[in-house]
Amino acid sequence: LMSDGKISSSVTAINNVQLLGLKQSLFDKLLELDAPREIITQTARKRKKSSEGMELQVGSLSLLSFGVDHQLVNGQSIMVINLDRCTRCDDCVTACATAHDGYPRFAREGKKIGNIMFPHSCMHCVDPLCMDGCPSGALHRSKEKGEVLINLDTCVGCTMCETNCIYDNIVSLPIAEGVNPSGEIEYKSNTSNPKPILKAMKCDLCVETGDPACVRSCPHDAMKRLTFDEIFNSTTQ
Repeated sequence: LMSDGKISSSVTAINNVQLLGLKQSLFDKLLELDAPREIITQTARKRKKSSEGMELQVGSLSLLSFGVDHQLVNGQSIMVINLDRCTRCDDCVTACATAHDGYPRFAREGKKIGNIMFPHSCMHCVDPLCMDGCPSGALHRSKEKGEVLINLDTCVGCTMCETNCIYDNIVSLPIAEGVNPSGEIEYKSNTSNPKPILKAMKCDLCVETGDPACVRSCPHDAMKRLTFDEIFNSTTQ
């Protein structure tokens, strides 16, 4: 306890311990002696160093467990946002929409652990479940770097990929065709079916430019694209 009666710190014990309480005045007198002060100082330094190492190890193990539980280890290009840096300005979402005809390909929300958030954005998985059963073959890998892409010209809007993606990183949206005289948006549809034609949408890593607009536009360097190994290793170094 501090002299004003407030608790300066707290501890948690896993096993049984014995606790010795001293009045502040008595503790101050002990610190006036060289030997006790040196012992206490050295012990405090050792315990602080050990505690920091334990916190780092526990944090890394928690992240690993989190990655396995949520199958993030399957991702080759995971969108990661440092919440300590992010100001929620949404410049990343705006840049994504601008690069894709007004359709943002991700949502700035998702699972969190500590100060890290994994938004709903395609991770271009090692084993992409979304590609299984695509009837038109619209979902495919690029030949250059293996990104998982959607050919909107051949997508039939069956929503099978959206259902198969366990990360909720694919959405099916109607495609705008123009604006009518009343100012309402008109969507593409078949002549025999007035319902709007749906197309699957997801992040394509801005393959045409080779540089994700979302990452490039972040004014605070809060967003990165990493493999899970890179994310894990960055917490253990």
